[in-house]
Amino acid sequence: MSHQNVKNEQHEDKAFRFYQIMWYPIPKNGNAFAYCSKLSVDKKWNGEFSRNEKSEYLDEYISYINKWWWIFSYLPFVKEIYLANSITFNSLSSESDIDLFVVCKRGRVWTSRLLVSFLMMFFWIKRSKKDYIKKFCLSFFVDEDNENLKSIMLWSKDVYLVYWVAHLVPLYVENWEPTIYNRNPWVKTYLPNIDLKQNIFLWNKLFSWKRIFKKSVESIFSENLWDRFENFVQEKWGSRMKKIIAKNPDAHKWTVYEKWMLKFYKDMRKYYSDLFFWRDN
Repeated sequence: MSHQNVKNEQHEDKAFRFYQIMWYPIPKNGNAFAYCSKLSVDKKWNGEFSRNEKSEYLDEYISYINKWWWIFSYLPFVKEIYLANSITFNSLSSESDIDLFVVCKRGRVWTSRLLVSFLMMFFWIKRSKKDYIKKFCLSFFVDEDNENLKSIMLWSKDVYLVYWVAHLVPLYVENWEPTIYNRNPWVKTYLPNIDLKQNIFLWNKLFSWKRIFKKSVESIFSENLWDRFENFVQEKWGSRMKKIIAKNPDAHKWTVYEKWMLKFYKDMRKYYSDLFFWRDN
């Protein structure tokens, strides 16, 4: 199946330029995603699949995700999980992984990622350098106090981050209601027609529960002991990260390893933003 060629749509303004430069199909409710343009939005699409066409790989990826949906309710200190990047932009390839954006309990970013990694490695579903096709990529974790991602914008024209947030799709939500959208109201500055709710639908399952295993791990030690463990993991893993980055700083300039955030995927935001705005210079 060939995707809609958005470059042939010849939009003269910025409204849908992001989809043009990325070669992404515009969502069915496209006006909601118009950049800095006030347009009427059809509300009837809500809950339907969000594109007129879908990637030829989408069904098998959604089937794989739904096969493992149960595991997300077992992950300690995880409050919310969202699908991101290629799958939410309907741009999967035969070699795509599955990018996850994970929101953790306050002060548990490092502990959470460590435990989630162990569990996913146990079931052979975690991405690695050699085994990444249709595997879960744990490249972006934040804690619940830092869901507002405006703080990591490269500058006021960081257009990729705007669309990245607007296209997040909930996969697991501990307390039933996804919070990421309301925590990022600044997105409406750039996408004035967007609703602060889920705007992309993929037909994946959404689960909201806390399994006994998850509850047990979170309560097995006191908060104070978990705080100590968090600090220990951050110190040891952070020291290792510094050494890795020092060997090749250019290859890791996008990496973030703070107490409240871990972000490891290669960051192309500046490149795409420059491409988006070059016509205006």
